[in-house]
Amino acid sequence: MEPPPGSDVKTKMGLLKSPVGLAAGYDKVGRYVAPLAKLGFGYIVAGTFTLKPREGHPRPRVARRGQELALVNAMGMPNPGVYEFVRSFRRPRRRCSVLASIAGDDIEELAECHRAVQPVVDGVEVNLSCPTFPSAARLRETSFVKDMREMLAILEDAYGCPVDTEFTANFFGDEGYRINLVQCRPLPVNAPGMAAEVPADLRKDDLILEAHGAVIGQSRTAPVDRLIYVVPSVYGRLPVNERYAIARLIGRITHADEPRQPKTILLLGPGRWGTTTPSLGVPVSFAEINTISVLCEIVAMREDLVPDVSFGTHFFNELVEQDILYLALFPGRAGNLLNEEFLRAAPNKLTKLVPDAGARSDVVRVIDVADLADGRVLTLNANVLNQKVVCYLERDGSGPGGG
Repeated sequence: MEPPPGSDVKTKMGLLKSPVGLAAGYDKVGRYVAPLAKLGFGYIVAGTFTLKPREGHPRPRVARRGQELALVNAMGMPNPGVYEFVRSFRRPRRRCSVLASIAGDDIEELAECHRAVQPVVDGVEVNLSCPTFPSAARLRETSFVKDMREMLAILEDAYGCPVDTEFTANFFGDEGYRINLVQCRPLPVNAPGMAAEVPADLRKDDLILEAHGAVIGQSRTAPVDRLIYVVPSVYGRLPVNERYAIARLIGRITHADEPRQPKTILLLGPGRWGTTTPSLGVPVSFAEINTISVLCEIVAMREDLVPDVSFGTHFFNELVEQDILYLALFPGRAGNLLNEEFLRAAPNKLTKLVPDAGARSDVVRVIDVADLADGRVLTLNANVLNQKVVCYLERDGSGPGGG
Protein backbone atom coordinates (compact mmCIF):
# COMPACT_ATOMS: atom_id res chain seq x y z
CA MET A 1 0.00 0.00 0.00
CA GLU A 2 1.37 3.39 -0.99
CA PRO A 3 0.10 6.88 -0.06
CA PRO A 4 -1.34 9.01 -2.89
CA PRO A 5 1.08 11.14 -4.96
CA GLY A 6 1.93 14.47 -3.36
CA SER A 7 1.78 13.17 0.22
CA ASP A 8 5.51 13.70 0.91
CA VAL A 9 6.38 15.92 3.88
CA LYS A 10 9.83 17.37 4.65
CA THR A 11 10.85 17.02 8.32
CA LYS A 12 13.98 17.05 10.46
CA MET A 13 14.11 13.27 9.94
CA GLY A 14 14.17 13.72 6.18
CA LEU A 15 11.44 13.35 3.58
CA LEU A 16 8.44 11.35 4.85
CA LYS A 17 6.33 9.66 2.18
CA SER A 18 3.19 10.46 4.18
CA PRO A 19 2.17 12.77 7.05
CA VAL A 20 0.28 9.85 8.63
CA GLY A 21 2.22 7.87 11.22
CA LEU A 22 1.59 5.07 13.71
CA ALA A 23 1.82 6.18 17.34
CA ALA A 24 3.57 4.33 20.15
CA GLY A 25 1.63 1.54 21.80
CA TYR A 26 0.59 -0.54 18.78
CA ASP A 27 3.96 -2.30 18.37
CA LYS A 28 5.12 -2.32 21.97
CA VAL A 29 8.04 -4.71 21.31
CA GLY A 30 9.33 -3.18 18.07
CA ARG A 31 9.28 -6.49 16.16
CA TYR A 32 6.64 -5.63 13.58
CA VAL A 33 7.98 -2.38 12.16
CA ALA A 34 8.84 -3.88 8.75
CA PRO A 35 5.37 -5.34 7.99
CA LEU A 36 3.66 -2.24 9.40
CA ALA A 37 5.75 -0.07 7.04
CA LYS A 38 4.05 -1.83 4.10
CA LEU A 39 0.77 -0.17 5.09
CA GLY A 40 2.03 3.20 3.82
CA PHE A 41 2.86 5.01 7.07
CA GLY A 42 5.27 7.94 6.82
CA TYR A 43 6.70 7.07 10.23
CA ILE A 44 6.24 4.45 12.96
CA VAL A 45 6.84 4.89 16.70
CA ALA A 46 7.89 1.63 18.38
CA GLY A 47 7.54 1.05 22.13
CA THR A 48 7.38 2.57 24.70
CA PHE A 49 10.67 1.02 25.97
CA THR A 50 12.11 1.15 29.46
CA LEU A 51 15.60 0.46 30.76
CA LYS A 52 14.62 -2.95 32.10
CA PRO A 53 11.98 -5.38 30.74
CA ARG A 54 8.46 -4.97 32.11
CA GLU A 55 5.68 -7.57 32.14
CA GLY A 56 3.02 -4.93 32.69
CA HIS A 57 0.00 -5.07 34.97
CA PRO A 58 -1.74 -8.41 35.72
CA ARG A 59 -4.53 -9.37 33.33
CA PRO A 60 -7.20 -8.30 32.64
CA ARG A 61 -5.69 -5.01 31.56
CA VAL A 62 -8.47 -3.87 29.23
CA ALA A 63 -12.09 -3.29 30.28
CA ARG A 64 -15.10 -2.42 28.17
CA ARG A 65 -17.45 0.33 29.36
CA GLY A 66 -20.62 -0.39 27.43
CA GLN A 67 -22.62 2.65 28.45
CA GLU A 68 -19.88 5.01 27.29
CA LEU A 69 -19.10 2.84 24.22
CA ALA A 70 -15.46 2.92 25.34
CA LEU A 71 -12.48 0.77 26.24
CA VAL A 72 -10.27 1.50 29.24
CA ASN A 73 -6.75 0.11 29.38
CA ALA A 74 -4.10 -0.03 32.07
CA MET A 75 -1.34 -1.99 30.37
CA GLY A 76 1.51 -1.07 32.69
CA MET A 77 3.81 -0.51 29.70
CA PRO A 78 4.87 -4.12 28.91
CA ASN A 79 8.04 -4.21 26.81
CA PRO A 80 11.20 -6.31 26.39
CA GLY A 81 13.54 -3.56 27.60
CA VAL A 82 15.45 -1.04 25.55
CA TYR A 83 18.55 -3.18 24.97
CA GLU A 84 16.53 -6.15 23.69
CA PHE A 85 14.80 -3.80 21.25
CA VAL A 86 18.16 -2.46 20.02
CA ARG A 87 19.49 -6.02 19.62
CA SER A 88 16.54 -7.36 17.64
CA PHE A 89 15.48 -4.26 15.67
CA ARG A 90 15.55 -4.57 11.87
CA ARG A 91 15.00 -1.48 9.74
CA PRO A 92 12.22 -1.81 7.15
CA ARG A 93 13.24 -1.95 3.51
CA ARG A 94 10.47 0.45 2.53
CA ARG A 95 11.08 4.17 3.00
CA CYS A 96 9.62 4.76 6.46
CA SER A 97 11.12 6.69 9.39
CA VAL A 98 11.23 4.83 12.70
CA LEU A 99 11.14 6.44 16.14
CA ALA A 100 11.51 4.81 19.54
CA SER A 101 9.39 5.89 22.50
CA ILE A 102 11.23 5.72 25.84
CA ALA A 103 10.27 6.20 29.50
CA GLY A 104 12.02 5.95 32.86
CA ASP A 105 11.75 6.52 36.58
CA ASP A 106 14.26 9.38 36.52
CA ILE A 107 16.37 11.53 34.25
CA GLU A 108 19.30 9.09 34.42
CA GLU A 109 17.16 6.21 33.12
CA LEU A 110 15.79 8.37 30.32
CA ALA A 111 19.33 9.41 29.37
CA GLU A 112 20.55 5.80 29.24
CA CYS A 113 17.54 4.73 27.16
CA HIS A 114 18.19 7.62 24.77
CA ARG A 115 21.86 6.67 24.38
CA ALA A 116 20.83 3.09 23.61
CA VAL A 117 18.24 3.74 20.90
CA GLN A 118 19.63 6.90 19.28
CA PRO A 119 22.12 5.12 16.94
CA VAL A 120 19.50 2.76 15.44
CA VAL A 121 16.41 4.96 14.93
CA ASP A 122 15.56 8.22 13.17
CA GLY A 123 14.11 9.95 16.23
CA VAL A 124 13.34 9.51 19.92
CA GLU A 125 10.05 10.22 21.67
CA VAL A 126 10.10 10.73 25.44
CA ASN A 127 6.90 9.43 27.05
CA LEU A 128 5.95 11.93 29.77
CA SER A 129 2.23 11.25 29.75
CA CYS A 130 2.04 7.71 31.13
CA PRO A 131 0.94 7.64 34.79
CA THR A 132 2.94 4.43 35.28
CA PHE A 133 6.04 6.50 36.01
CA PRO A 134 6.08 8.98 38.90
CA SER A 135 8.98 10.86 37.27
CA ALA A 136 6.72 11.84 34.40
CA ALA A 137 4.13 13.14 36.82
CA ARG A 138 6.78 15.12 38.71
CA LEU A 139 8.05 16.68 35.51
CA ARG A 140 4.51 17.68 34.53
CA GLU A 141 4.18 19.43 37.88
CA THR A 142 6.97 21.83 36.89
CA SER A 143 6.83 24.58 34.26
CA PHE A 144 9.51 22.83 32.16
CA VAL A 145 7.29 22.23 29.10
CA LYS A 146 5.85 25.73 29.32
CA ASP A 147 9.35 27.24 29.57
CA MET A 148 10.59 25.22 26.58
CA ARG A 149 7.63 26.31 24.47
CA GLU A 150 8.24 29.93 25.39
CA MET A 151 11.96 29.67 24.60
CA LEU A 152 11.30 28.04 21.21
CA ALA A 153 8.64 30.64 20.37
CA ILE A 154 11.07 33.48 21.12
CA LEU A 155 13.79 31.89 18.99
CA GLU A 156 11.42 31.16 16.11
CA ASP A 157 10.21 34.75 16.18
CA ALA A 158 13.79 36.07 16.17
CA TYR A 159 14.93 33.82 13.30
CA GLY A 160 11.72 34.02 11.34
CA CYS A 161 11.53 30.22 11.00
CA PRO A 162 11.47 27.06 13.16
CA VAL A 163 14.70 26.27 15.02
CA ASP A 164 16.63 23.18 16.05
CA THR A 165 18.13 23.53 19.54
CA GLU A 166 20.55 21.67 21.75
CA PHE A 167 20.15 22.31 25.46
CA THR A 168 21.00 20.97 28.89
CA ALA A 169 18.57 20.86 31.81
CA ASN A 170 19.87 20.67 35.38
CA PHE A 171 17.34 19.82 38.10
CA PHE A 172 18.07 20.84 41.69
CA GLY A 173 15.39 18.97 43.64
CA ASP A 174 12.96 21.32 45.34
CA GLU A 175 15.03 24.33 44.22
CA GLY A 176 13.83 24.02 40.62
CA TYR A 177 15.88 23.68 37.45
CA ARG A 178 18.00 25.60 34.96
CA ILE A 179 17.83 25.31 31.17
CA ASN A 180 21.05 26.14 29.31
CA LEU A 181 20.80 26.74 25.58
CA VAL A 182 23.92 25.24 23.94
CA GLN A 183 23.21 25.59 20.20
CA CYS A 184 20.51 27.04 18.02
CA ARG A 185 20.17 26.40 14.29
CA PRO A 186 17.45 27.84 12.01
CA LEU A 187 15.38 25.36 10.00
CA PRO A 188 13.71 27.32 7.19
CA VAL A 189 10.81 25.53 5.55
CA ASN A 190 10.39 26.04 1.81
CA ALA A 191 7.28 25.52 -0.24
CA PRO A 192 7.44 22.39 -2.44
CA GLY A 193 9.11 23.03 -5.79
CA MET A 194 7.87 21.96 -9.18
CA ALA A 195 9.60 20.02 -11.93
CA ALA A 196 8.66 20.15 -15.59
CA GLU A 197 8.08 16.98 -17.56
CA VAL A 198 11.20 15.35 -19.04
CA PRO A 199 11.06 15.57 -22.86
CA ALA A 200 9.49 12.43 -24.32
CA ASP A 201 11.92 12.34 -27.27
CA LEU A 202 15.06 12.43 -25.12
CA ARG A 203 17.84 10.49 -26.83
CA LYS A 204 20.04 8.14 -24.81
CA ASP A 205 23.20 9.91 -26.06
CA ASP A 206 21.88 13.17 -24.59
CA LEU A 207 21.35 11.66 -21.15
CA ILE A 208 24.24 12.54 -18.81
CA LEU A 209 22.86 11.33 -15.50
CA GLU A 210 19.81 9.52 -14.21
CA ALA A 211 19.18 8.62 -10.58
CA HIS A 212 16.19 7.00 -8.96
CA GLY A 213 15.44 6.19 -5.34
CA ALA A 214 17.33 8.63 -3.10
CA VAL A 215 16.53 12.29 -3.78
CA ILE A 216 16.30 14.88 -0.99
CA GLY A 217 15.39 18.54 -1.44
CA GLN A 218 13.01 20.58 -3.56
CA SER A 219 11.77 19.53 -7.00
CA ARG A 220 13.16 21.76 -9.73
CA THR A 221 14.03 22.16 -13.39
CA ALA A 222 17.16 24.26 -13.90
CA PRO A 223 20.14 24.71 -16.23
CA VAL A 224 23.49 23.40 -14.97
CA ASP A 225 26.49 25.65 -15.64
CA ARG A 226 29.29 23.45 -14.30
CA LEU A 227 29.94 19.79 -13.48
CA ILE A 228 32.69 18.86 -11.01
CA TYR A 229 33.32 15.12 -11.26
CA VAL A 230 35.60 13.08 -9.03
CA VAL A 231 36.28 9.88 -11.01
CA PRO A 232 35.42 6.96 -8.68
CA SER A 233 37.73 4.36 -10.25
CA VAL A 234 40.76 6.67 -10.07
CA TYR A 235 39.96 8.12 -6.64
CA GLY A 236 39.54 4.59 -5.27
CA ARG A 237 43.21 3.79 -6.04
CA LEU A 238 44.65 6.88 -4.33
CA PRO A 239 46.53 6.70 -1.02
CA VAL A 240 44.90 8.38 1.99
CA ASN A 241 47.02 11.56 1.86
CA GLU A 242 46.07 12.12 -1.79
CA ARG A 243 42.40 11.79 -0.96
CA TYR A 244 42.72 14.63 1.53
CA ALA A 245 44.49 16.61 -1.19
CA ILE A 246 41.57 16.00 -3.55
CA ALA A 247 39.16 17.32 -0.91
CA ARG A 248 41.20 20.52 -0.55
CA LEU A 249 41.33 20.82 -4.35
CA ILE A 250 37.52 20.67 -4.55
CA GLY A 251 37.38 23.63 -2.17
CA ARG A 252 39.76 25.61 -4.36
CA ILE A 253 37.66 24.89 -7.46
CA THR A 254 34.33 25.86 -5.92
CA HIS A 255 35.80 29.11 -4.59
CA ALA A 256 37.99 30.01 -7.57
CA ASP A 257 38.16 33.72 -8.39
CA GLU A 258 36.47 34.04 -11.80
CA PRO A 259 35.12 37.04 -13.74
CA ARG A 260 31.82 35.24 -14.14
CA GLN A 261 30.80 32.78 -11.44
CA PRO A 262 28.72 29.74 -12.44
CA LYS A 263 25.22 29.90 -11.00
CA THR A 264 24.51 26.18 -10.79
CA ILE A 265 27.25 23.68 -9.91
CA LEU A 266 26.64 19.93 -9.85
CA LEU A 267 29.21 18.09 -7.73
CA LEU A 268 29.57 14.32 -8.27
CA GLY A 269 31.87 11.89 -6.52
CA PRO A 270 32.26 8.44 -4.98
CA GLY A 271 30.82 7.52 -1.60
CA ARG A 272 30.14 9.97 1.19
CA TRP A 273 30.75 13.68 0.78
CA GLY A 274 31.92 15.05 4.12
CA THR A 275 33.10 11.77 5.64
CA THR A 276 35.98 11.81 8.13
CA THR A 277 37.14 8.45 6.73
CA PRO A 278 38.67 8.95 3.24
CA SER A 279 38.20 5.27 2.37
CA LEU A 280 34.44 5.88 2.43
CA GLY A 281 34.29 9.05 0.33
CA VAL A 282 35.67 12.57 -0.10
CA PRO A 283 36.55 14.27 3.23
CA VAL A 284 35.45 17.82 2.41
CA SER A 285 34.04 20.32 4.87
CA PHE A 286 30.80 22.08 4.01
CA ALA A 287 32.68 25.38 3.80
CA GLU A 288 34.60 23.90 0.87
CA ILE A 289 31.47 23.07 -1.15
CA ASN A 290 28.97 25.70 0.01
CA THR A 291 28.75 27.28 -3.46
CA ILE A 292 27.27 24.20 -5.14
CA SER A 293 23.60 23.68 -6.01
CA VAL A 294 23.43 19.90 -6.43
CA LEU A 295 25.34 17.18 -4.53
CA CYS A 296 25.54 13.66 -5.96
CA GLU A 297 27.00 10.64 -4.17
CA ILE A 298 27.94 7.80 -6.53
CA VAL A 299 27.79 4.30 -5.07
CA ALA A 300 31.06 3.24 -6.68
CA MET A 301 34.74 3.38 -5.79
CA ARG A 302 36.64 0.48 -7.30
CA GLU A 303 35.95 -3.17 -8.18
CA ASP A 304 36.61 -4.53 -4.69
CA LEU A 305 34.92 -1.67 -2.78
CA VAL A 306 31.39 -0.35 -3.09
CA PRO A 307 30.93 2.42 -0.51
CA ASP A 308 27.76 3.25 1.35
CA VAL A 309 26.30 6.71 0.85
CA SER A 310 25.42 9.23 3.56
CA PHE A 311 22.02 10.24 2.10
CA GLY A 312 23.08 13.81 2.91
CA THR A 313 23.35 13.24 6.67
CA HIS A 314 26.83 14.77 7.00
CA PHE A 315 25.50 18.15 5.85
CA PHE A 316 21.73 17.69 6.31
CA ASN A 317 20.91 21.02 7.95
CA GLU A 318 23.20 22.95 5.60
CA LEU A 319 21.66 21.29 2.54
CA VAL A 320 18.16 22.21 3.75
CA GLU A 321 19.09 25.78 4.68
CA GLN A 322 20.79 26.50 1.35
CA ASP A 323 18.27 24.56 -0.77
CA ILE A 324 20.95 22.23 -2.13
CA LEU A 325 19.54 19.17 -3.89
CA TYR A 326 20.95 15.80 -2.79
CA LEU A 327 20.84 12.59 -4.81
CA ALA A 328 22.47 9.17 -4.68
CA LEU A 329 23.34 7.36 -7.91
CA PHE A 330 23.57 3.55 -8.01
CA PRO A 331 25.42 2.48 -11.20
CA GLY A 332 24.07 -0.76 -12.58
CA ARG A 333 20.74 -0.47 -10.79
CA ALA A 334 17.56 -0.01 -12.83
CA GLY A 335 16.69 3.64 -13.31
CA ASN A 336 20.29 4.80 -12.72
CA LEU A 337 22.80 5.88 -15.34
CA LEU A 338 26.05 7.86 -15.55
CA ASN A 339 27.36 8.86 -18.98
CA GLU A 340 31.06 8.33 -18.27
CA GLU A 341 31.95 8.61 -21.94
CA PHE A 342 30.68 12.21 -21.99
CA LEU A 343 32.42 13.03 -18.70
CA ARG A 344 35.74 11.70 -20.02
CA ALA A 345 35.52 13.36 -23.44
CA ALA A 346 34.30 16.84 -22.45
CA PRO A 347 36.94 19.60 -22.04
CA ASN A 348 38.46 19.67 -18.54
CA LYS A 349 38.75 23.23 -17.17
CA LEU A 350 40.63 22.19 -14.02
CA THR A 351 43.99 23.82 -14.77
CA LYS A 352 42.37 27.07 -15.90
CA LEU A 353 40.83 27.38 -12.45
CA VAL A 354 43.72 25.87 -10.44
CA PRO A 355 46.90 26.07 -12.57
CA ASP A 356 49.01 23.85 -10.30
CA ALA A 357 46.48 20.97 -10.29
CA GLY A 358 47.48 19.40 -13.61
CA ALA A 359 48.77 16.22 -11.97
CA ARG A 360 45.28 15.51 -10.65
CA SER A 361 43.37 16.07 -13.88
CA ASP A 362 42.74 12.34 -14.20
CA VAL A 363 40.96 12.35 -10.82
CA VAL A 364 38.99 15.61 -10.99
CA ARG A 365 37.21 16.82 -14.09
CA VAL A 366 35.62 20.29 -14.30
CA ILE A 367 33.21 20.64 -17.20
CA ASP A 368 31.72 24.01 -18.07
CA VAL A 369 28.66 23.60 -20.27
CA ALA A 370 29.51 26.86 -22.06
CA ASP A 371 32.72 25.19 -23.34
CA LEU A 372 30.88 22.42 -25.20
CA ALA A 373 31.50 22.77 -28.92
CA ASP A 374 27.92 22.10 -30.06
CA GLY A 375 26.36 24.93 -28.04
CA ARG A 376 23.91 22.74 -26.16
CA VAL A 377 22.75 23.40 -22.61
CA LEU A 378 22.61 20.97 -19.69
CA THR A 379 19.25 20.72 -17.91
CA LEU A 380 18.60 19.17 -14.52
CA ASN A 381 15.11 17.82 -13.86
CA ALA A 382 14.50 16.69 -10.26
CA ASN A 383 11.16 15.28 -9.17
CA VAL A 384 11.32 14.61 -5.45
CA LEU A 385 7.83 13.10 -5.24
CA ASN A 386 8.84 10.48 -7.81
CA GLN A 387 12.35 10.24 -6.32
CA LYS A 388 13.91 10.74 -9.75
CA VAL A 389 16.58 13.04 -11.22
CA VAL A 390 17.46 13.32 -14.91
CA CYS A 391 20.25 15.51 -16.30
CA TYR A 392 20.34 15.87 -20.08
CA LEU A 393 21.71 17.92 -22.95
CA GLU A 394 19.38 19.90 -25.19
CA ARG A 395 19.44 22.70 -27.69
CA ASP A 396 18.81 26.01 -26.00
CA GLY A 397 15.05 26.55 -26.22
CA SER A 398 14.45 23.97 -28.94
CA GLY A 399 14.26 20.61 -27.17
CA PRO A 400 16.73 17.72 -27.06
CA GLY A 401 18.61 17.14 -30.25
CA GLY A 402 16.51 19.78 -32.05
CA GLY A 403 17.70 22.37 -34.53
